[in-house]
Amino acid sequence: MAGRRFILQVAGRHAPGDLAGIDHAWDRVSLSTVLRVKVRDQAALHGLLRQVHDLGLNLLDLHEATGPPRHPNVERDYEVTVEGPVGEVVETTLSDHIGPIHVSSRYSFIDPVVMGEVLTRLLDRGADLEHAGERSDTSDSEAHRA
Repeated sequence: MAGRRFILQVAGRHAPGDLAGIDHAWDRVSLSTVLRVKVRDQAALHGLLRQVHDLGLNLLDLHEATGPPRHPNVERDYEVTVEGPVGEVVETTLSDHIGPIHVSSRYSFIDPVVMGEVLTRLLDRGADLEHAGERSDTSDSEAHRA
């Protein structure tokens, strides 16, 4: 059976108090950080991946960014998603190595009720919502068995 997952992506680093007071939220929510970066060539891309590894970050996704930049002052070619929140020191270290980056926090939910609570909390705090949606977690092996 394919699972459903709900995604919220907000601009900026995750703030520790964002989910305070939402019962058992961390049992049903995972947090990752999306870094949008401009990479000049393949060597720079490999350097970025080496830097992510050297910082001990768990790489979840890397793909070429599509569409116009959400922020006009930030050029980007790739989106790098790493597990968990990324602090200011890591952000500065990466930007010193590869140039300007744009940081977003991505919350992933199984429970749509918790998603609604988190969305309300983030918007009440003035969060800049970049993306909200749903995706199926069907793997290729599950699709072939169906």
